[in-house]
Amino acid sequence: DASSRSHTVLVLSVRGRRGACSTHGRLFLVDLAGCERVKRSEVTGVAFDEAVAINTSLTCLGRCVAALAAHGRQGRPPFRESKLTRLLSAAFGGRSKTILVICVAPSTLDLSESTA
Repeated sequence: DASSRSHTVLVLSVRGRRGACSTHGRLFLVDLAGCERVKRSEVTGVAFDEAVAINTSLTCLGRCVAALAAHGRQGRPPFRESKLTRLLSAAFGGRSKTILVICVAPSTLDLSESTA
């Protein structure tokens, strides 16, 4: 079986020109794989390695967001900790705007995974 657990990043670049003025922007559409409690799911082998890699990249992303929240744009978020955060670092800089849409499981059994 092939795994379907991964992050997906789509970056749309837009350029516009009106007279002598030109503008450009990028829209990052990101679908993050869900955090998984490895002990609870009892995955092994390749699936275990994938779960660990996904959880590590999500943890790194959390550290970057926390650093930006604590220090604003002057802080030095650890973007180089993972490929995901390196890729998304441009979405957090300059005059960028970030919006999050989050899907979480409604069950209290999944609370620890939803808030991880």
